[in-house]
Amino acid sequence: MTPNYDFHNCFSPREFEEFVRDMLEVKEGIDFEISGRGKDQGIDLRHWKGNEKIIVQVKCYRQNYRQLFNDLKKREIKKAKALEPSRYILVTSLELQLHQRREILTLFDGLIAGERDIIDRTELNKLLGKEEYHHVECKHNKLWISSTNILMDMLGEVVHSSVLNKSKRELKEIQRAVKVFVSSHNFERAINILEQHRYVLISGEPGIGKTTLGRCLSAYFLQRKGYRGFIYADTVETAWSMYKEDEKQVFFFDDFWGDIFKDEKLPLKEEKNLMEFINFISSSDDKILILTSREYVLQQGLAQYQNEKLRRVIERGKLLLKLDDYSEAIKGKILFNHLYFSDLEWDYVKVIADNYTRIIHHQNYNPRMIEVLLEQEERSVEECSPTQFFKEFMSYLDDPESFWKSIFMKQTYGAQLTALILFLSSQPMRVSDLQDSYHACLEAWEQSGEKIQDLEFSSIMTQLEKTMINTYSEDSSFTLRSFYNEYGKQRLLVKFQNPSIKDFLYQHLNENMHQYGKILIRGCPFFNQLLSIFRVAHSESDVLDESGERFCHRGEKCLSKTLETELCERIISDFDYLKYSYAYGDVFENTSSVYEAPHECTVRKVYDTLWHFGVNESTEMDAFLRDKIQQLCIHLHEGEYPFSYDDMAVFPHLIKLITLSFPLDVHLDGESLIQDYYDRSRSAEHFLNLHEFEKAFPNEFAEFNKVHYQAIQRDIMGVLYSDVDFFASDCEHNRISFLIDIVYPQVLKGYKLDDDKGYREDLRMIAGYDEFEDDDYNKDQLEESDETPTETKEDEYNEQEIEELMEEEKAALLGGTKEFLEEEDVINFIRKTVKEEAIAEELIGLFKSEIPWYIWTISPDLDTLSLFVDLYHKEKHFPLSSADFYRKFASYLIEGSSDASSTTDPNCIAEALHEFAFDMMESGRVIFSENKIRKHPSIRAKLESGHIELDALLSFSFLSRKGKWYEFQTVGLQAYLATKKMLSSDEGERKRNYANFLDLEEEFRDIEHDIWLLCSELDLEAFNHHYLIPILKEYLSAIDVSSLKKICSSTFEFLELKLNFKISQVTLLPYLSGSSCNGLSISALDFIDHDLTALEDYMSWDDEENSNKNKKDLLLRLGQLIMEQGSLRETIGDECEYELCMSECMRNDDWFDVLKSLGVCDFLWDSYFQVCEKVEKSMAANGCIRLDSYVRDPKTRKYVSFN
Repeated sequence: MTPNYDFHNCFSPREFEEFVRDMLEVKEGIDFEISGRGKDQGIDLRHWKGNEKIIVQVKCYRQNYRQLFNDLKKREIKKAKALEPSRYILVTSLELQLHQRREILTLFDGLIAGERDIIDRTELNKLLGKEEYHHVECKHNKLWISSTNILMDMLGEVVHSSVLNKSKRELKEIQRAVKVFVSSHNFERAINILEQHRYVLISGEPGIGKTTLGRCLSAYFLQRKGYRGFIYADTVETAWSMYKEDEKQVFFFDDFWGDIFKDEKLPLKEEKNLMEFINFISSSDDKILILTSREYVLQQGLAQYQNEKLRRVIERGKLLLKLDDYSEAIKGKILFNHLYFSDLEWDYVKVIADNYTRIIHHQNYNPRMIEVLLEQEERSVEECSPTQFFKEFMSYLDDPESFWKSIFMKQTYGAQLTALILFLSSQPMRVSDLQDSYHACLEAWEQSGEKIQDLEFSSIMTQLEKTMINTYSEDSSFTLRSFYNEYGKQRLLVKFQNPSIKDFLYQHLNENMHQYGKILIRGCPFFNQLLSIFRVAHSESDVLDESGERFCHRGEKCLSKTLETELCERIISDFDYLKYSYAYGDVFENTSSVYEAPHECTVRKVYDTLWHFGVNESTEMDAFLRDKIQQLCIHLHEGEYPFSYDDMAVFPHLIKLITLSFPLDVHLDGESLIQDYYDRSRSAEHFLNLHEFEKAFPNEFAEFNKVHYQAIQRDIMGVLYSDVDFFASDCEHNRISFLIDIVYPQVLKGYKLDDDKGYREDLRMIAGYDEFEDDDYNKDQLEESDETPTETKEDEYNEQEIEELMEEEKAALLGGTKEFLEEEDVINFIRKTVKEEAIAEELIGLFKSEIPWYIWTISPDLDTLSLFVDLYHKEKHFPLSSADFYRKFASYLIEGSSDASSTTDPNCIAEALHEFAFDMMESGRVIFSENKIRKHPSIRAKLESGHIELDALLSFSFLSRKGKWYEFQTVGLQAYLATKKMLSSDEGERKRNYANFLDLEEEFRDIEHDIWLLCSELDLEAFNHHYLIPILKEYLSAIDVSSLKKICSSTFEFLELKLNFKISQVTLLPYLSGSSCNGLSISALDFIDHDLTALEDYMSWDDEENSNKNKKDLLLRLGQLIMEQGSLRETIGDECEYELCMSECMRNDDWFDVLKSLGVCDFLWDSYFQVCEKVEKSMAANGCIRLDSYVRDPKTRKYVSFN
């Protein structure tokens, strides 16, 4: 069967190269090497052996053929010719049409031998359909876990019901998770366990990647193994309700038993229910069960249940993840994958990637921490520089708790309060209930006589959605915005984005109960919120050695006596009006939903209050509970239907609790209670729960059984049948599953009845369930298996191999690096690609003569050199002015972007990119994402109006792809476009803009003079008046020319000049090794040919000057002064390096004497008056005279950057 993989969606560019290499090695029967990203001349794969020179160009593009073609035309064709391969192969992730293949063949003019050497998406998929390529498909598992065709089909099939919509949301999470997944030996181990046992339990420390592995395993069976059913289950009951016979299904339980804020009592009979489900799955041949759990939660649950059979079952299918199992290569790839698929801009990705070793070796490194930090930082990245971003990233990694604290403390008080309310509530919670809780707390606060800022709740939710919470609806089309527009209050739910948020909020509330306690106690309108306050207040944070995860246990109180009394009073006074906030009721976990009225859950509230408060904590609470229990007993005796169904089921458990665990001084008549409960029972579950009275009143229960046992035994199966029928009519699937899977087996055991297969089938039939075969759950599966998963380690690399591998991964992540071409490289390239010998020699002559001056700045690498050569071939000459050159260059690129198949006007795109270049230059960006381009105001407006098409924009010749990012063809072109945009404003605005525009950031500082030259060539008068001359005047006004000493000291002070000298301890002669200064002033002086850093010539010893004894003696004196007054920075061998502040040195007359004798003072004097003369001359000519040195010597160029 031929697959249909979307390779662009499956792979990063680096992963696609590795995949193509493996495919071609099978296809061609030879080895290929992935080239490095340095001076490889743009090769992706190569096979060089003797005279055989095969090169492969790999292009991982989205569906944008025009972008691919332009890239081949502008960049690759000339590079390919220069390399003179014996064979050239092009592989692309695009699906090419026949006419597109022919267009590429024509472009390469015989260099590509034929269509067989153009391999596209269709051809790759055809090859994968052949048996000999199956091992390649298996090796690159991101193919089948990242492909979305099956997942998307399943998403389209999902209907709007509670369970299925949870599964639908989880399928979307799987799509997201597989993108960043890095396959390791744990994936293979899990597959082996699943194939052997049909279930796997993935456990480990928090954040280790349990959920991600579980999601990718799900994708494996859905994509690769033909499973069509996916059930994301919260409970076993949920899983049973979605079980379908004869359908290949994947069941995924994520973090089962794992909510940090669950009730301390575990769900009723959960362990038996889970064990039965596991055994049922393990005996099937078309079901897969994947469970994840934090290791300490798993061990706590097993310890509490004390079920040895369950322990053996779990241990057999358990896969324990440990960070130590991850090699450095795996940890690095995980980091790089998260960076690649993040929304961070290139310069922020680069600063993280450059420091990857610090991150992967950090003691707090784990996959979840990396994911959470990057997700949160994406939201605030525009507020800080890349360097600040990295510092914050590392500080959060050093102290993860401070990460959430910094986010939390930046929220408004209303947002902080809302987050704490959500923490105290069940999750997910209805947004409407959270809103009501927030306003109730505000009202309570105002009633106390104080006032806080009352923000609109919608604003608060918008704040929190950016940082801490997720909102979603069972109707996937429903959004937070529509909630506020349409008031669909029951539809929208909210939960925290990450479990670690709850860890922080627990700690924060525990430590700050004095600040929040009063408003929460008085305001929270739900019963479970008030109980949660008590639970936090009576717990302290602890850490388990093995996992490092916090959990709650009984400890010292953090609630003052006053607040505790107020909490008790609030519960007592409002008890009859309070209900629970659970969005869903769960019979398995003994929770009541928000839809149950307060009076329908009275017994449960009494039970939960007693469970949390115990006895003897509060005299008032004890008295209240005694009174409530007595009222309940009276109500049971007198009422025909005394309680709701659930309260009736809880009542026997309450009686057992107060008689055995928390004895209250309540007079209970056991005989009467049992009889009353029996008389009021209407369901099989109620009759079953009569057994709970046995432990509380053993004698009375024995007497009761003598009279009623046989009647109950006779009737209970019929009652159960009626119960299932009743709940089926109301579509209460949770309740039905509980009755069939939990109540029915206990009824058989409690009343000594035989299991009847036909009866069970009848129950499932009236419930609307599919029939199933029963094999007693394959009891033999409970025995220990002799086959234990083999522990394996990741492939180990030595340090050098790891470094090389990571550098290759980093280069792929960042899109490679451009390296400056040597003169020999340029000459060889021109001679191989330019057919006309005369034109080739003219071009070579330009490079050798360095005229025009900008020729080397625009051709740093083969890509731009190719464009340069094409332009020269067209124009036959280059102007001396860089502005004239870029004008021609821009026109040439616009002409090359004309596409008859597109309706977009190239000039419209060029206009938009002028504005974009301006804004990117102001922010110091030379590399940017597609997202940054699309969201730019001028571009977004044209895209939305239909004036330009996205594909035409991204393939436009001004832009060049750099991995997943984009850049302008050269930094100089970007500067030209930005300058033209700035100069298009009126005179007044231009005057205001100059200083801001030329306050250059990042890489633009390296081509500062190039940009100044553009301004002087395009706008000489305004540039001189508004920018250059004011800088020079500032220098002139700061210098005191009343004496040589003052001109020296004032110059040094103005320039903030610090000099570094190295002095040999053998010769004691200094030489200038570095400096720091007021860069802008120095640069302006240098621009007009007054380089004050030329002081080096006066203050350093040169061995060639050995005959100049006078200078040597002066420098020995200077060296002595440096050693006396300088700050020693470092000593290497016999050399010491010193730093001196020159303005401070001038306070010493000895310094002045030496500098005067060396000629420094005269140099500064002459420079001052020469600058003064130039400024006066320019002003006299109304700024129309060029002051730069380039006009006289075009070969003199400084501050050159080659990206």
